[in-house]
This record gives sequence, C-alpha cells and structure tokens, in this order.
Amino acid sequence: MFAPYSFLMRIEMKSENEIWFHYTYGLVRVIGRKLGLIYTLSISHVLGGVRPTDPDDPCRDEIEVTQIVFEDAKDTIGNGL
Repeated sequence: MFAPYSFLMRIEMKSENEIWFHYTYGLVRVIGRKLGLIYTLSISHVLGGVRPTDPDDPCRDEIEVTQIVFEDAKDTIGNGL
C-alpha cells in the first residue's frame, strides 16, 4: 500500500516500538522494535518506504518492523485516535 507525504498530517512516536502516521484518510501504525531511525527519517521527509523486516535480515538487531497496520479514518475517529 502507498501512503504519500502529501496526505500526511502528523507523526507520533508512541513508544520505541510503535509509530503512528496520521493521514487525511486514516492512520498507519508501524509496529516493531527500535523504530527511532524510522521516526527520525520520516519527520524530516526523507524516508522512502517502510516494509516488514524479513526473517533473515541481518539488520534485525538494529531495527525491526513486525507489522504495518492501516486503519480507515472513520475507524480511527470512532476509537478516539
């Protein structure tokens, strides 16, 4: 799925293990471990993309994305997000 910066409203680092990307059409939650670099690159608008980490990725100890969750705007409003 594609989520361009032009629709990005704000980014929240909920913890070291979760980042929320608030778009005009919904919320994208990136879940994993040690996600600080993703947050830093995204707030400076230089992040090219995010994908789940492959099981054999040698960088898993440095950063790991386990899930990317897309939520519709109507779902996030109902949940108070």
